[in-house]
Amino acid sequence: MRTNCVAVIAISVALVAAGCHKRAAVAARPPVPPPSVLPRPVPPPPVTPAPEPPPPITPPPADVSPLEAANRAFVSGSYDEAAHEPLIRATSGIKLCFISA
Repeated sequence: MRTNCVAVIAISVALVAAGCHKRAAVAARPPVPPPSVLPRPVPPPPVTPAPEPPPPITPPPADVSPLEAANRAFVSGSYDEAAHEPLIRATSGIKLCFISA
């Protein structure tokens, strides 16, 4: 066991001593020659005029409230007509079936 330990230490010392004396030669890089032709700057793209904005769109006229006729009937005092006017407008084209008790 002792001889193995001595052998390992001797080989380690020999490798360290041999490694310390070896140096890699450092080669200096040659200087980069300047470019022979300078690059031309790219001209900016031509400016195109902006398109004209579209003409303003007028909003459609406001719809008349479906309760407008009923409101006029109510204001005039015809309460029965005012009560049935929204029902007539809402159910135009639809047949309603009322079951009376």
